[in-house]
Amino acid sequence: MKTKNISVTDSSRSPLATILLLSWPVFIEQILVALVQSVDTAMVGSLGANATAAVSISQAPMMMINGVIMALGVGFTALVARSVGAKEIERARELVRQAIATVLLIGLPIGLLCLALARKIPLWMGAAPDILDAAAQYNRIIAYCMAFRGLSMVLTAIYRGFGDTKTPMYINIFVNLLNVVGNYLLIYETRPITLFGNSFTVWGAGLGVAGAAISTSASAILGALILLVYTFVHK
Repeated sequence: MKTKNISVTDSSRSPLATILLLSWPVFIEQILVALVQSVDTAMVGSLGANATAAVSISQAPMMMINGVIMALGVGFTALVARSVGAKEIERARELVRQAIATVLLIGLPIGLLCLALARKIPLWMGAAPDILDAAAQYNRIIAYCMAFRGLSMVLTAIYRGFGDTKTPMYINIFVNLLNVVGNYLLIYETRPITLFGNSFTVWGAGLGVAGAAISTSASAILGALILLVYTFVHK
């Protein structure tokens, strides 16, 4: 994956052009981040109202938790961008290492807290008794990937500080596509489908709400690991 970093100090380009070049991948990326749980909600919709409610009931608290980590990422974006602008590359690399350590120190406790409150969160949000078990199961599985989601958000913020907004966008496109495919295979049961006049059988695990959570968690973990590896192999 080869991308060209955009220099904010390049005087040959107008400030407006620089802002647009940096911002459009961020805009798309933020849409993709917001789509992950919305896709889960949409794809379990065919299972009935209870499944839909079980996935969507905890969406607001999870977004609030993501907001805390994103705020942390904004701080690292500013610090890294300042170091890069001053051509203090070793300082910027040190900030990358500090960011990874910080997000793990914060993300792991957040994940454990979400795991402990997996049943309480939908209860506080007014979940009906008939969706409480499914909602708690969804939250419990998602909690296992919270540290990785935090890592992905902070690394994405760091890439912005280096002037590279396209790499996180590409990885988020991959994560969303993987989540859709995973949902399709894990939510529904094995069934025949017809495509372009041809009928064939598609395997499905039939896990329902749990399948959506597993697919989301697995794709988030893989996306974070790809970002992490690319961070250390890229110059």
